[in-house]
Amino acid sequence: LDPGGVGRLGLCELCSALRRLGFHGDVQGLWRELDPTGSGCVEFGDLDPKTDALLTEFRTKLTEEHGNLLLAWVRLIDDKGKGHVNEAEFVEACERVGLSGDARRLFHSLKPKGGRSLLTLRDLDPGASLALSRGDFRLLGGQPRATGPGAGRTLSEMNFLERSQASFYFQKVQAQAASQTEEFAQVCPGEREPDGQASNVEGFEHLCRRRYGSLVAAWRLCLDGGCVGKLPFPQFCRGCRELGYTGDLKALWAKYGKDPESCFTLSDLDKRSDMLIRSFFALIAERYQDLNTAWVEGFGKDVLHGKSTLDDLKGVCQSLGYLHDPSALFGCLQPVRGEEAISIWDLRPWHVCTRGPGAGRRARAPKTAVGGAAVPRQPPPPP
Repeated sequence: LDPGGVGRLGLCELCSALRRLGFHGDVQGLWRELDPTGSGCVEFGDLDPKTDALLTEFRTKLTEEHGNLLLAWVRLIDDKGKGHVNEAEFVEACERVGLSGDARRLFHSLKPKGGRSLLTLRDLDPGASLALSRGDFRLLGGQPRATGPGAGRTLSEMNFLERSQASFYFQKVQAQAASQTEEFAQVCPGEREPDGQASNVEGFEHLCRRRYGSLVAAWRLCLDGGCVGKLPFPQFCRGCRELGYTGDLKALWAKYGKDPESCFTLSDLDKRSDMLIRSFFALIAERYQDLNTAWVEGFGKDVLHGKSTLDDLKGVCQSLGYLHDPSALFGCLQPVRGEEAISIWDLRPWHVCTRGPGAGRRARAPKTAVGGAAVPRQPPPPP
């Protein structure tokens, strides 16, 4: 309904959103019911007043104590710098901030999918998530400042020093300086100046884990989005820039032991995950004709809409004779951390990378006549 995060919808925007949802009822009647006062816009509180009140109280308490949601996430909710929290950690943070409502209900309301078990900053506030990626801990690019020099006053009411300190450039420099302190070192290592090749690798891998939850997820969703399985140096540079890494790419490439003619693979980034994935799909290729057959016969699921849990994967691994930990394999196959089930669309990119686009397809034998001689291919009909 509100993918842009505006916070309210007009009648035209509501009609477009209902069309995307496939709603074919009385739109005018729905609008009159949602907007009985005739204000001309609909907010989330008009759809779900209880959840809206709970979310408003939560954000208000975080803002009053820490200044904004980003600082609250760094200092209180995700104080360990993992990039995500589970239900118990979120409930503990709500108790520490003094939330009077049901914290567990709020946790499940903030999850974008019902099958997720983890919550990220993007789920809580997409704008704060973008600010974290650029080291903007004061949310200068997303909302006006409410504290500091000149807060609540016009430019004509401030002196020269207050106007200078209230400028965007001055606040941006202060925010970047804040990202260099030890308080935020665990959540923004990519913003720090590298002091050697070891720091480059550590900052790069830490950035992968912070953005995507794990190294294998960063490879799948960012570095190798085309499912090629290997990256030459130009594609590696492009993937690092999309990831947000600002260090020396040549030094990083050399630290991984690569020469200009070689390629970067998942094994260079995470050898254990690469071994888990390749050994699993090698067994799949030995047992089944293709991935669709493995999904239907091995997992026992529908190709289009079937979902497999960790218990299903354990059963398949046992039948295949998989020697490694199925739980670790399940974590590697998840595109997003915290998912409770995987589909065939989560397996297909790995299958393509490990076996090739035409893997698992049986080559057709040439047609033979009764005597055993090959039947010549018929030429195409003339146009």
